[in-house]
Amino acid sequence: MNNTAFDFVSILESFQSVKESKLLTEDQKQKIYTDMLRALPPDVFCSTCIDTMTIVEEILKNAQTPKAPKESPARPHAPTEGSEGQSELLRKTSANTRGSRAKKAVVKKT
Repeated sequence: MNNTAFDFVSILESFQSVKESKLLTEDQKQKIYTDMLRALPPDVFCSTCIDTMTIVEEILKNAQTPKAPKESPARPHAPTEGSEGQSELLRKTSANTRGSRAKKAVVKKT
């Protein structure tokens, strides 16, 4: 039951044939990729080819999620010079923001 790198190469060949198939829709391909990922043997049975198994897992996981076109985020508009929020923030720039100093306690000496 021990798997070798040759077994994973055949899995990659199967993956490639599914990927290039024109008979399958994208949804069907995604389902097959999920089933192929589930069918991979546990790590215990792949002690001689852990790196190869990791590569195959990564390829199958990347193929599972379809790459949708990314939407560019909307750019925020630059504030105008007369905006109210900016004038309130800059009103007291030299003010002590931490508050006044605590008063020292007077201790009687005996």
